[in-house]
Amino acid sequence: MHDEAPSAKDTDRAQILGLYELLAALAPGPMVTLNRIVAAAVVHYLRRRAAAL
Repeated sequence: MHDEAPSAKDTDRAQILGLYELLAALAPGPMVTLNRIVAAAVVHYLRRRAAAL
């Protein structure tokens, strides 16, 4: 994901969140949970920010 995007702002954060959700279903663990929470926070923050514009 990160290495495919031309820049950090072009990273598909929703796709990363989806992958963490899949990983949480297949191989749950504390680091997966933490990373999924961070990915969700980033996605929701960006959506709120875009809506505010």
